[in-house]
Amino acid sequence: LAPDSAEAQDYFGRIKGPNGGEITALAINSDDIIYVGFWGGGMRRSDDDGASWNDITSGLGNLYVSSIAFNSDNHVFAGTFGGGVYVSPDTGGTWSAVNNGLTNLNVKVVAVNDSGHVYAGTYGSGVFRSEDNGATWVNISNGIKYLDIEDITFARNGNLLVGTYGGGMYRSSDYGASWKK
Repeated sequence: LAPDSAEAQDYFGRIKGPNGGEITALAINSDDIIYVGFWGGGMRRSDDDGASWNDITSGLGNLYVSSIAFNSDNHVFAGTFGGGVYVSPDTGGTWSAVNNGLTNLNVKVVAVNDSGHVYAGTYGSGVFRSEDNGATWVNISNGIKYLDIEDITFARNGNLLVGTYGGGMYRSSDYGASWKK
């Protein structure tokens, strides 16, 4: 189907999206709340499957949102380019910077595993892990040769997978203590 055809629009269920510019992050939490992050435009939230959007940028100290993730308590984590990681305990009503130990604030991706560990992938400094909802961070990149991190995900068996820019993928079976390419 051609992207501009009526059939394609009907197939993909076109909705009125949020205004804000270039969308750089999109995530849905366990309560089906949709979050959208923008490059230079902050964040929006929809509580009604995209029918309407609320600006949740107030208190977010950096508007260049690159990634969105949630923990089991539905705290929202926003990775930003230049501002590090922000967390909201109330669906985006309030935000706090959580960057203690995060030595590079150019965060491309944030991810949370089933154990509640929060991971931040940066441009140039590799991967950081927090075991306390972002209050403190530790660099766990020892063994990763390419430190421009593009993505972080988790396998069903708990392995941590990291995709790099130009250096392939790395895997850790011990929360980032060691890595295999």
